[in-house]
Amino acid sequence: MTTERQVSRKAARSPIVAAAAVTVDLSSNDYLGLRNDPRVRAAAIRAIERYGVGSGGARDVAVGMGLVHELEQRLALYKGVPIVRVTQSGYAANIGIIPVLVPHADMAALAEAVHFAADGKHRVLIVTDGVFGMSGDIAPLPRIVEIAEAAGAEVMVDDAHGSGVLGHGRGTVAHFGLVERISVQVGTASKAMGVLGGYVTMFSEEIAARFADSRPMTHSTALPPHLASACLAALDVIEAEPERNDLLWANRHRLADGLASAGIDIGPSQTPIVPVILRDPALALELGRRIRARGVIAGILVPPKVAPHEARLRLIASAAHSPAEIDFAVSVIADASRSIDGTADRSARV
Repeated sequence: MTTERQVSRKAARSPIVAAAAVTVDLSSNDYLGLRNDPRVRAAAIRAIERYGVGSGGARDVAVGMGLVHELEQRLALYKGVPIVRVTQSGYAANIGIIPVLVPHADMAALAEAVHFAADGKHRVLIVTDGVFGMSGDIAPLPRIVEIAEAAGAEVMVDDAHGSGVLGHGRGTVAHFGLVERISVQVGTASKAMGVLGGYVTMFSEEIAARFADSRPMTHSTALPPHLASACLAALDVIEAEPERNDLLWANRHRLADGLASAGIDIGPSQTPIVPVILRDPALALELGRRIRARGVIAGILVPPKVAPHEARLRLIASAAHSPAEIDFAVSVIADASRSIDGTADRSARV
């Protein structure tokens, strides 16, 4: 995933970035390289020419909802669930579904919850990421499901970083073979699909009916048709070209193995999210600056994005990277890390 210096207008103005002729971008969530795929772009343009750039209102009055409904049906087939509802973003999906799963103004449910709480028992909804976005490790879903089932609890998985990546692309829940034992999954179209939008998978028609009245569905403008069209095209590519997932994982292993061989701490990463653990925010900022000057862009994570003493760079491999780009990035990061270590050692001696 090589771009010229104009990574962004802000970056183009930076003398740090201007020093590098090309850039290897390891900061993007575009796991499968679909963000600039010509088929996905063409689908969006066709929908814009027909419907315009916005949907014009909430779902019950919005234009182009046929595309959104088609996307919901396709996602349900892809994820192996009976019901999917599309939202404007993964965040909207989360804030819409959680209140639906917890009864609102239900006095009988409140009395029951108070009674259970007094007895040390609770009605429990366990919410977890499928893949943890700051560290790249995978949630232990089998154990979480065991605990939930023993307590009569439900499990909801936010699989923003797992969908399109794990389980041959179908996500973390499919990776563990737990599709029918997870009540709700939340996903996003902004990462592996390379577009924008969110969705919720459900098994219960009752939950689906209640979700239809949630704020993202009734009080916010619906996902525009051109984004639904682009998502449909992205799904077409994902299903027709499973080798993209193979390339993604080959690049992930090349990146992680290269960094580990250079003695760099990559933490518990199990996925294409590969952190460079530095702990000291100043070191993270300095390493990010140095590798950017040599043409490698990484996410720089310092408090409050991460906990104190957990500062890091976040690297994300993509199917769009070439082996040469991965090797170049590893070399640059390793060289810059050694130079920073030397500077830190000298400072400690002074």
